[in-house]
Amino acid sequence: MRRYPIYISLAAAALLAACATAPEAADTGPPPEAVIAEALSETNPFEAEALLSDLLARSSLTTEQRVQALYHRGSLRRQDADDREGAVEDFEALLALAPDHSLAPNAQTELDYVRTDIE
Repeated sequence: MRRYPIYISLAAAALLAACATAPEAADTGPPPEAVIAEALSETNPFEAEALLSDLLARSSLTTEQRVQALYHRGSLRRQDADDREGAVEDFEALLALAPDHSLAPNAQTELDYVRTDIE
């Protein structure tokens, strides 16, 4: 009796086990700072908001990058994109994430303005 089928079966099982673990999806795209700069220079506010929303969907953003993106998207939503409830969400998320950040006072001021706009 040959032992080759057992070795082949073990090798196949090991190979299948290795393939069963999928690699983690990596965030792709241009650097966050480049996306923010592009969004700020975009003349269409809805395109700018889409750029920042795509950026915020990335899991690899640092706190600083996320704060910057939230602040700019919140400001954009309040002033140009006419999405005041979205602006409230962005500013509240920024303040919860980094209450001591240098943009926090500006975010609080914008949040106060947008809440006044909603009422």
